Formats: sequence, structure tokens, C-alpha cells
Amino acid sequence: MKKEMDLSLIAKLNKAVIEYYGKAEEFKTPENFCKWLNHLATKHQILLKDFELAGFERSKNAIPFMRFILEANNIGLYEHMRNNLSAEDYKTFITPNSDLVIPNEMNIINLKDRTKLI
Repeated sequence: MKKEMDLSLIAKLNKAVIEYYGKAEEFKTPENFCKWLNHLATKHQILLKDFELAGFERSKNAIPFMRFILEANNIGLYEHMRNNLSAEDYKTFITPNSDLVIPNEMNIINLKDRTKLI
């Protein structure tokens, strides 16, 4: 049976993730963007074309780019989360429970018709 996630856990996870990606600011450079595009060229051709067309300014806040530059600078997501969450919350983060669902008050999808936002 599905169970709603605890709102305080969602808030703690969101805060830690926002803080993690906030560390990317100093690494958002055109040079790092080019390095990332070169990385995409070897593994993700479809993404490469989209981000090349968008360019640095429109792509600098993309989660995949920020994650790449943080990891390239030895700032790992899992280490950050481990250092910023309780042991129990970190365990929940790395081993999500498929029986948990977003609380109804946070759900912007109409559950009767999943194609429409509420």
C-alpha cells in the first residue's frame, strides 16, 4: 500500500540538493561548458545537439551540466548529501522506497487525468 512521504523529509532533501547545486556557481564558465559538450559527444549525441543549440547562457543552470562540473571538481552529490542529512535521511535518499508517494497537497498532477496539471 502506498504511503505519503513525510513533508519534513522532502524539505530536508530539497534543502540539501539546492545547497549542492548552489556550489556550481563558481564553475559555470564557457570553458567548462565546452568540456561538458565534449563529454556529451562521447556518450549522449541527442543531448549534445540540444545543448549546443541552446548555448552556454541558456544551459548554464541545467542540472546535468551543474552535476558534471561539480563532480569534475571533486564535489560529489552523495558525499554532500551524506554530510548534510541525518544518517536515517541519507539512507532514505540512497534507497528510496517505491511505496512512498508525494503528499496530495504537493501534487500538481490531476490523478484522475495524468495529462493535466491541477
